[in-house]
Amino acid sequence: MNDKTPWKIRARVRWEGDTSTLNHLRMSTDLGDFFYTESTRIYFDLSGTSVTTDYSAATQQAMDVVTGVNGRIQGRSIPGRFQFVVIERYETGRAPTQVLTIKGIEGTAFGVATISTLDAHGNSVPPHRKPEFSIILSSPDLAYANRLLADICDNDWGAVYKIGELLTKNMHAQLNNWGLKGGLKKLNAAANNPGITGDHCRHAVADGNQAKAGITFAEAKDLVTSGVEHWINHLLELQSS
Repeated sequence: MNDKTPWKIRARVRWEGDTSTLNHLRMSTDLGDFFYTESTRIYFDLSGTSVTTDYSAATQQAMDVVTGVNGRIQGRSIPGRFQFVVIERYETGRAPTQVLTIKGIEGTAFGVATISTLDAHGNSVPPHRKPEFSIILSSPDLAYANRLLADICDNDWGAVYKIGELLTKNMHAQLNNWGLKGGLKKLNAAANNPGITGDHCRHAVADGNQAKAGITFAEAKDLVTSGVEHWINHLLELQSS
């Protein structure tokens, strides 16, 4: 055995939520390209991007990928999320898989998708698979936006503000056409004004006349969620053109 050959790294996860709707997402997007099942366990395969022996770094990478996927799942209003379980390393012809970090108990594999579409003759056909997750995971800023979406708590103005920043940086020319530019200005003003957002404000002292631009947290969250959806669809259109 050549000890210099890097181990492959994979992340074991479990799904907590509605299996049928997740199966539909797997069938309609490229999510299935990033995970597989083995002996009822679910894995995200990180071997294409990580061959490190720094297991803490591999764990962080795996958690980032899983969190980004969860952000997209939340953006699609699918009830449920992946939970990171453990990092494993493996290689054909080597010793059995080694568990590197225990985080929980894995769940079961996916069953057959229960949601499908019909063609013009009424025959059941699998939905068209959009490469959403390839696009998300290949764009650091878009992946970051989805990680932020995955864990937004009530009144988490810092997270929605950051997503707004990422939208402005990457999709500035499109925001007006999407009807989001004015809303993002209100979001920025509210997130920076303690008179509007209270203790969850990004600043302790208001700057300028920001109090005139009112927006609720629910509206701000819906705004950035919509923006990320537009962002993904825009990149899908560019890829297919």
